[in-house]
Amino acid sequence: MKNNVVAATTLLLAGTALLVSRRRHKHPRHHNGLAAATKRPGTQKEVVYVVKDLKEAIEWFTIFFATDPQKVVWDADDPYAEYLIDQVLVRLATGPKFLRLDKSVFYWVLPGPTDVEAKFDELRVLKNTRIEHRLDRVQEIGHRKEKEFEACLDENQANDPLVNEVLSFVVITPDDNRVGVVNNPIYPPK
Repeated sequence: MKNNVVAATTLLLAGTALLVSRRRHKHPRHHNGLAAATKRPGTQKEVVYVVKDLKEAIEWFTIFFATDPQKVVWDADDPYAEYLIDQVLVRLATGPKFLRLDKSVFYWVLPGPTDVEAKFDELRVLKNTRIEHRLDRVQEIGHRKEKEFEACLDENQANDPLVNEVLSFVVITPDDNRVGVVNNPIYPPK
């Protein structure tokens, strides 16, 4: 009998706590789970390369990007240069406030494997430039997949050459920044 009273009292208290809890929340049955604590992924909008010698870095990145920087500020406390590459702001920063990670690599995308090979050949002969990861075949796309891919092309893509392999490499700049290069047949640059 005593056990029944204890069990009934426990159920009554638990039910009351549940009702009070539901009244405090607008949507008691809605639960965000772990997704509420995390933000959704986004695209990279800015890349910062920390440099010691801004003039040398501008020379190197101008060759790499095949364009001059949009902005160079020499008279600031921490001089810097900025490039705008496919809506990504690239900043060459001399200031100490930017963290430099030892293994951080941002991969720049070229249209095809021959473009990656040409960039590799161009960069490996530059002064004070080292190749961290050699030219590497990431994946070769087989004939069966290529034919399936051809069937999915629309009329705008029909004349584009098909990419049948993915190549990549990582180069280390004179300021020890790691710069990756890859071709991506799924998301080719426009």
